Amino acid sequence: MQDQAVENNAVIPIGDRRILSFAVGLLLLGWGIILNPWNISAWFSDDGVITSFKTYVLIYIVEMVMLALGWLTMRQPFPSRFSAVINIRIIYFVALTFVPFFLGGAYVTTFIDPTFRLQGITASIALSLVWVVFFFGYVLFRLESKKFIFGIALTISLIVTLLYGAEFIARIFVPGWPARGLHGVMPEMGARSWGRVVLLDGSSIGFNSWGQRDRERKRNPTPGITRIAFLGDSYLEESTVVPLSLQTEKKLGEGVYEILNLGVSVSSPDEYFYRLKNIALRLGIARCFLFFYEGNDFLWRNTETLKSFLGILAVYPRDSFFNMIGLEALNYLLMNWQRPVIRAWQAAGDLNAKEQSRWKKIQETFDARMPEVLADIFTLGGEDKVKLIEELKKRDLTSFYYMLRYPDQGLFRSYYLESALESLIQKEEDERIDISWTYPWIHKAYELCQANGIDFTLVIVPRASQVDSRMRRQWLPLTDLAVLFEPSRRAGHKLTLKAREEGIPVIELAEFIRGLPGTYLNLDGHWSQFGSGVISEILADSIAASAKKI
Repeated sequence: MQDQAVENNAVIPIGDRRILSFAVGLLLLGWGIILNPWNISAWFSDDGVITSFKTYVLIYIVEMVMLALGWLTMRQPFPSRFSAVINIRIIYFVALTFVPFFLGGAYVTTFIDPTFRLQGITASIALSLVWVVFFFGYVLFRLESKKFIFGIALTISLIVTLLYGAEFIARIFVPGWPARGLHGVMPEMGARSWGRVVLLDGSSIGFNSWGQRDRERKRNPTPGITRIAFLGDSYLEESTVVPLSLQTEKKLGEGVYEILNLGVSVSSPDEYFYRLKNIALRLGIARCFLFFYEGNDFLWRNTETLKSFLGILAVYPRDSFFNMIGLEALNYLLMNWQRPVIRAWQAAGDLNAKEQSRWKKIQETFDARMPEVLADIFTLGGEDKVKLIEELKKRDLTSFYYMLRYPDQGLFRSYYLESALESLIQKEEDERIDISWTYPWIHKAYELCQANGIDFTLVIVPRASQVDSRMRRQWLPLTDLAVLFEPSRRAGHKLTLKAREEGIPVIELAEFIRGLPGTYLNLDGHWSQFGSGVISEILADSIAASAKKI
């Protein structure tokens, strides 16, 4: 009688107590056992999954605590039947709610998006939740089978109804496809930051319903017309009155080729890959040109521009479980705020307004006061400010200040200016630019195109100062930008050689436009209309030459 208490005595039966103790213990023990091999493999791998020694130590501490709790839990009896059952119900139905999401996330990170950096963590959590559902479900079924079955049916019904009901409502308020995977905002919002030239020149090509600087396009290609995608960043959408894609399309002749402009400012090679995979391919392209900019497209160790929450949610167009099961709008609402172009836009307030404010201050300042104003604009203080002012006063910058006041097309941007000023106080570009973190994304894009029968070409875009003799000459009173940015030019050429070694077609634009004056806007740094026209000729010749070989 002592070994088996009746229900009225409010203690859980010894048999059920052992099952429950074993379940909780096995859960904690198993989680620790699963995490340990993953952590050990991460320690010895060279993929940069975890780079901090403190992170390793923290993970091991958590794992050891799990192992200890698992062992102790398996040896301890459980309290009253009532409190145990309530706790079991809570744990079970919470686990039942989340287990499909983590299983889906594990599937995505293992098979659909294997680039996820923390490989194995989603699967570890999912397996732990499966154990909870299995063992605690067994205990609940033993204790209250009818309530247990009803609870499962009710939980699943509520989850499905709530999620897809919320998805139906959310789709009213989010951009349509493919706009939500490109800039991620309503098309009319683009002009506030990356559509400056559209505001300044009424003849400029504006934005289509996808939010791109392009003419209106259909989702499916027109029969008989070859559809091409231009993938890249701001060089494809900013500063030129007519974007490069439309100039190239025009040179190829109407009714033969259709070139989609899929350029998005503040994006990087990993984003180009996902944009190719989940947008460009769905648009039925036959050829892809990926534009890589030497100025800011080199990725650093552990750089992750499109965030993923354990494969369950991700900034689209990166793969996620929510997108896979048709919850695109909810995924958008939960993750789109982490899109790089949105964060850059928000971090700067209104980027265009901020730049215009700086420009106005420069226009209103006499040359004699310009050193102090430039130091104030870039919020330098202390010794750096004093040193910069002294360096500026040593130079004859009359022509340079004139350029600041009257930039090409009235397009003022301060990033070149900021880099040049920093170089005067010994803050030069990093010489250790490494292509090893960037190249894999380019190679993945090439392989993806190969697997889908799509021609792929990599286009290496140099910085203005490396090829435009006019640009270099106008900045020379302040600093030699060609020397300052030489490390990125060398890395770009190294990337070209690496790609060509592996059979990837490459157009290195520096080979064609080196020394050609006026190809870039002197302060904006993007292509001028003249430069864009020259480059469109190069690309049109490449496309036409490829067509003749077929």
